[in-house]
Amino acid sequence: MKAKTQRVTSFALMKVARFNMTLVMYSKDSCPFCERAKALLTEHNYQYVVKNVVNPEIKTELLKRFPEAKTVPQIFFEDSHIGGYTELKNYLEQSL
Repeated sequence: MKAKTQRVTSFALMKVARFNMTLVMYSKDSCPFCERAKALLTEHNYQYVVKNVVNPEIKTELLKRFPEAKTVPQIFFEDSHIGGYTELKNYLEQSL
């Protein structure tokens, strides 16, 4: 069965910031787009949890949440999939 994920709107991201909710970022070491996403979230004062896909259990967790994942970062708010760095950047630009 394919996991159901939804895209997060810029309004939902504004609510994350306002209510100090946490985003989850699946990442790996030495990933330039992961570092850019972390910097962008920090710059916009978002709290986030990083899960390193080098750990096989974390990689399995990611693939259960989003089987189509081929790259990192993959960023989620609750059960909603934001996407990678480019999608995150676009959503944040739309909310300004």
